[in-house]
Amino acid sequence: MRRRRVEKRNIEKDPAVYSMEVTGEMFDFMEPRFEIPRDEEPVKLLEITR
Repeated sequence: MRRRRVEKRNIEKDPAVYSMEVTGEMFDFMEPRFEIPRDEEPVKLLEITR
């Protein structure tokens, strides 16, 4: 799911969410390091639905 979102951002290049192209190699390197935020971490999330 995250890979598809990244690929979509790479194609659309929406300035609200796009800052640079993330290659498959970059994604594969970082994906195993992804951690779900803990409840006690202050997180502000914005969900965009279309």
